[in-house]
Amino acid sequence: MWDLLARREFVSCGFSDDKEGQSKAVEVYKEGLARTHDKPTMYTLYIAFLYEQADLAAVKDVCRRSYQDKKKKGVTQVDVYVMWVNAALRTRKAVEKKGYEGSLRDPLVIMRCACEEHPSSVEVWAWRVRVVKTLMKEKHGGDVVQVLAAMTELYEQALKQVSKATGVWVDYLSCLLAAEKLGECDDVFACALLALPCSSERDTMIVQHCTDAYSTSIPAGRSVLRALKTHRVSMACAQLQRCIRLEVACLSSDRDFVVEMYEFAVSLNPVSAGPWLSYLGALYSYKRFDLAAKIHARAGRAVGDVGEFEASSTQLIKSLS
Repeated sequence: MWDLLARREFVSCGFSDDKEGQSKAVEVYKEGLARTHDKPTMYTLYIAFLYEQADLAAVKDVCRRSYQDKKKKGVTQVDVYVMWVNAALRTRKAVEKKGYEGSLRDPLVIMRCACEEHPSSVEVWAWRVRVVKTLMKEKHGGDVVQVLAAMTELYEQALKQVSKATGVWVDYLSCLLAAEKLGECDDVFACALLALPCSSERDTMIVQHCTDAYSTSIPAGRSVLRALKTHRVSMACAQLQRCIRLEVACLSSDRDFVVEMYEFAVSLNPVSAGPWLSYLGALYSYKRFDLAAKIHARAGRAVGDVGEFEASSTQLIKSLS
């Protein structure tokens, strides 16, 4: 509502007197801020209007006052930067029409300042990566190799500051896969496995990367599975099985490799019936019944609840027959 009222005041003065119109609109925005208790969305609309007028001095003044006000109240100032950049991006094309050449650079400068102010904030770095990647895709027409070249330094800078930022790792890995830089992707994934603590969030990241890798190529997917085995990555049984099933589902799956990966899975948690049952399911589908019998016997000696395992195993055989 306040944005509409302000813009109506601006238009009412006609194009012959932009300054008077802007002045009247600013008064409406200020009243809107007072009435909404400095609501962030109200600030964003106000700043967007100032960007459209290419009044960058006023933009910086409004952001500085908002920033200082939040600092006095002991509130995080991250949202001030977010608000500032969102307004800059929202009005970038309108500003470019007025001949302001710095419209692309300005959001980048703002985000760099945000990271300097909050160097250990995962939220800020992830947000910066996301926005810069969008800008680079636009700038390079979606050319994935050029986007990666433009983004690599930022990814590495971000991960030095916030090495536990799962989202940044995922984004970097997906960018490498898109550019088919598989060797570099393997190196970065190995670094991610070392940097990220064991958690459900990390496991989700691994499954996502494994899925993306198999979507890129079977060798890329297998490379991810080999890394899990090489580094003996301990992860939730269900999540590891999801990764292995990506290989099982391939039309040209390497059956010996599947066996190798299931051996790794059961070694991580031998008392859990889940990995053993998945292992047996794969062997039955391959018609490797002799090996399946041996694995069944091993599982019977290892699982915590033999009765439950035997019941599930019988059900598995029935479902495949």
